[in-house]
Amino acid sequence: MSPQEYRQAVHEHSNRVHSYAAWLLRDLEESRDVTQDALMKLWINHEKVVPEAARSWLLKAVYRMCIDRVRRRPPRALGRTIDLAALTPGHSPIPEHRSINEEQSRALSEALGLLPIRERALILLREVQQLSYAELSEVFEMPLGSIKGTLHRARQNLREVLKSDTRLEMYS
Repeated sequence: MSPQEYRQAVHEHSNRVHSYAAWLLRDLEESRDVTQDALMKLWINHEKVVPEAARSWLLKAVYRMCIDRVRRRPPRALGRTIDLAALTPGHSPIPEHRSINEEQSRALSEALGLLPIRERALILLREVQQLSYAELSEVFEMPLGSIKGTLHRARQNLREVLKSDTRLEMYS
């Protein structure tokens, strides 16, 4: 990847990477740090990364950094919620979000926060970032069948959490 291709990758993917980190970490400041670290790592490795793989390379790096940070956190810090709108100014990462009121938005954020980080990461990359199953397999370094099974269980777990929340009657 040339320096110009690196700049293009940063331009195309930095918002996506930050949004993904924020969803995983549930902390906007910490997600900015992770985003910056991931972009620096991409620069350090820019000669080894082909431009077409920059997105998945960055998302994989962010996932690993977020996992490390979550593991180092004290247990009380794991249940934070974030404002969905704060992650994507001007539009929502979830198409249905435009019709969801503020309380439902908070409930959805809380429900995602209750999922294990790997399940949350899979749902976000597939449903929000719209990665293909093959790309998910690459990011998580798992066989395609395992990705599909884990994503299915993650969706079921999210559905169960949402069904139990009265603020989200539309998911029941």
